[in-house]
Amino acid sequence: MGFIILSMIIAFPAGLLFDDCVSRGVLTQNTQQIDLPLGLQFWPEASKQLAQADFSLGNMWQAMMDGLVESKMVLC
Repeated sequence: MGFIILSMIIAFPAGLLFDDCVSRGVLTQNTQQIDLPLGLQFWPEASKQLAQADFSLGNMWQAMMDGLVESKMVLC
């Protein structure tokens, strides 16, 4: 729990620092932004997407294995 709290304490000033650097032109703005449609209602759309998701055992297993394989980059 302490790790999460310390991470939040570090993340907030870091975000402010990066925002300040972007506003001063030291860093470029994020080019990977997506404009959301006007009037988007998050929860109804999330419910619709979750209803269409396939939560089969095979897909859960594949997601778990992908997570383990991809986490090697972070852990090593």
